Amino acid sequence: MENIIEVSNLSTAYGSFKVHDDISFKVKRGEIFAILGGSGSGKTTLLQSMIFINRPLSGTIKLEGIDIWKIKPSRRYEVIQKFGVVFQFGALFSSLNVLQNITIMLDEYSKYPKHLYHDIAVFWLENVGLGKDVCEKMPDELSGGMKKRVALARALCIEPTVLFLDEPTSGLDPASAGKFDMLIRDLRDRFGVTIVMVTHDLDSVIDVTDRFILLEKKKIIFEGTWKEFAVLANSGKIKDSIFNSYRGERFWKH
Repeated sequence: MENIIEVSNLSTAYGSFKVHDDISFKVKRGEIFAILGGSGSGKTTLLQSMIFINRPLSGTIKLEGIDIWKIKPSRRYEVIQKFGVVFQFGALFSSLNVLQNITIMLDEYSKYPKHLYHDIAVFWLENVGLGKDVCEKMPDELSGGMKKRVALARALCIEPTVLFLDEPTSGLDPASAGKFDMLIRDLRDRFGVTIVMVTHDLDSVIDVTDRFILLEKKKIIFEGTWKEFAVLANSGKIKDSIFNSYRGERFWKH
């Protein structure tokens, strides 16, 4: 399977405080890939560096072979069209209804004629488990889970190559989080989109992700599958990780 994202020798910082120190990893096309780590490990900072929000101190981030931080500003639009983003709490525009929140993306980043916007929005709403009956609702009329699904529909409507998710199940009860995990996997399977997500939810890691990286002390201390991680952790080869307190069968017998 080919690599769609390649991060090489990446360092990031806020002023004199270094967040990541010379980290490298790869994301394969079509996989669900997670970024894990304890509080303050730089999970969101890394995600932001991958979507043009936080410029790295050094190193490279390549998306489909394009070094995104070294291209000319005139080509950034070309790269931005390749990814969709769902922020932690949805980040819907509070003054716009659901339909408008989705069509604003189509207006900005697609070449579809405007008379198709409504049908495209409804198509994606239905594919994330909602329907056209929510089109006229305002964000404050939606539950937390519905906001996340609308944000997901908005990100997918431009048909991105890569979908970035920041804590997709944060704030959801266990049952809703489980359903959202299954939705993410279903969307990947049906539409072939590569998914990169920041998460602290171990159920998501076990049930949904293909591979993940674990950030700790500015470095990547692990990259691989959960089964591979469990073997190393149980053998004592990975110590002092955020998962050390988890010793139940659910987490380690894989």
